[in-house]
Amino acid sequence: MRPKLHTQHGITTREHLLNAGLSQETIKRWLRNGRLIAIHRGVYAVGHLPPSPHAKAMAAVLACGPTAVLSHRSAAHLWGLISYHGPIEVTVANTRRRPGVIVHRNRLTEADVTRHWDIPVTTAARTLTDLARVLTPDALTRAVNDARLRKILKTRGHFPTDEAATKLIWLALRNITAKWERGGIHWKAAMNQFAILYDDRFLARQT
Repeated sequence: MRPKLHTQHGITTREHLLNAGLSQETIKRWLRNGRLIAIHRGVYAVGHLPPSPHAKAMAAVLACGPTAVLSHRSAAHLWGLISYHGPIEVTVANTRRRPGVIVHRNRLTEADVTRHWDIPVTTAARTLTDLARVLTPDALTRAVNDARLRKILKTRGHFPTDEAATKLIWLALRNITAKWERGGIHWKAAMNQFAILYDDRFLARQT
């Protein structure tokens, strides 16, 4: 059990414990004596409450089922693109929800998902497109530029270059431009900043 727990930041599940040969009674006894601490339904910390944001993120992902991955602002925080300390956000393909976790329902493709710090998480490129709905244009532009400078857009080889990944983000952002304009967010200002960061090639794509 120890190697498995190490890869999950000190977090385990009822399913894993049963598969490791523990009985239901043993799990109940470990919960009573503090060897296990319930974090979510069927998800436990071993011996202590999660000491790190990574452990809490791992617990939330495990609680939401096998399709769950860290996403949106929580994923951006894991990638180091923004500072976020609110409720953990995950994306799932099912309808499972857990108290204290913001759940987004979406069927992600294999290209959208990777592991970072051994936590299932949306890729940097997918994370940035998800952030487009919650960040201001200025904040989003900074996050995209940070990701590009840190060369984390070329995740798992799905993009030949970071520029190709950035173009994908740009196209995704264009798809929600109308919603942003209706919401009063000044998308044109963000477009101008993209043009400064990436020359005029993005503005040219609109003509």
